[in-house]
Amino acid sequence: MTTESSTTGSAALGLRLAGNGAARPGKSIPDLSTEVARLTEECETLRQLAAARAAEMENLSQRKDELIAIAAHDLKNPLTVIIGYAQYAGRLLARPSLDLDKVGRLLAVIEAQGVTMTGLLDDLIDASRIQLGALKVRPTPCDIGASITSILSRLAPDDRDRVDVTVPPAAVVGEWDQRRIEQVLANLIGNALKYSPYDSRVSVVVMRRDDGIEVAVSDHGIGIAPDDLIQVFERFHRTVQAEASGRAGTGLGLYICHSIVAAHGGSLWAESAGEDLGATIRFTLPDQPPRG
Repeated sequence: MTTESSTTGSAALGLRLAGNGAARPGKSIPDLSTEVARLTEECETLRQLAAARAAEMENLSQRKDELIAIAAHDLKNPLTVIIGYAQYAGRLLARPSLDLDKVGRLLAVIEAQGVTMTGLLDDLIDASRIQLGALKVRPTPCDIGASITSILSRLAPDDRDRVDVTVPPAAVVGEWDQRRIEQVLANLIGNALKYSPYDSRVSVVVMRRDDGIEVAVSDHGIGIAPDDLIQVFERFHRTVQAEASGRAGTGLGLYICHSIVAAHGGSLWAESAGEDLGATIRFTLPDQPPRG
């Protein structure tokens, strides 16, 4: 009886060892050197990903620093003008004989500089909204031709005279957020005027499509290098030509335009034959943006 019990216990122990052991029938033990090589390769891949992420964050941090510097510069200039002209207007108002025409001109400059500051602040706010996914569009019946006319009326006479507009004979109306679409048009027309010679023409062409419209804004200015045709729509990005032109900019305008058009269910892209060969920015809009 004792011998049988011992034999049974040994068999049970053998079963437990087989259950816990690494060697089961049909299952091979991983080769240690192969496993080490695999883990080493995974560690190197993770190291490269971490390095790429760190470089990306460093680049973003640098761009933010540049944006802060540009914003501070662009805000300081109009503020300096506003303060100076306001002080000058105050001195004129204190004189016995009041020159209303001169005061009126000073107030017009103050207003224009205030509008410039407001535009810059709006761009900074919109960029933050886009990053948070909080940019909203509120579609209402919108006439593109009327919007373009409204934008041109706000330009200086010399700039307005440089713009050629082509629209279909019938009114081009769709369900779009008029304020936002005018923001896109104003930015594209403003860029075309800013980055092209003062004696050159800028064209705005509106075309009716089966499912919506297409708008093209073309100039004969500094152009866009092939590598920049997509990057120009990235946040904070400015082309080498734009930087070299000496004209101020935050690199947010086209980024915001791209997001506004996308929110309407449309597309926006750039075309250019190269540096100093002009550029065309096109965007499409469906007659009605997607709901939700």
